[in-house]
Amino acid sequence: MIKQERFYQLFNSLPQTEKDHIVRTAIELSAQFQNNSVTELMRACHYHATEAMRTFRLKKQRIHHATRYAALRYAMMCQCTRTLHAA
Repeated sequence: MIKQERFYQLFNSLPQTEKDHIVRTAIELSAQFQNNSVTELMRACHYHATEAMRTFRLKKQRIHHATRYAALRYAMMCQCTRTLHAA
């Protein structure tokens, strides 16, 4: 698994407007992932975080993967919260 600090460094290196756009898009996209299991969400998070780091110099791809990563993390957090409340 990649180190989260490196991904956060990547995210924090973006201009504030890009970070805001990524977060807004991620929240909208997370609705698409509501029916996925936590395992599927974790696997997809890892993939998109890895790809965002690998494509660091390719801005469009980096933003694509960073947005998907943020959406998946948000969906995973919501899924875990629902599971905890149901228990």
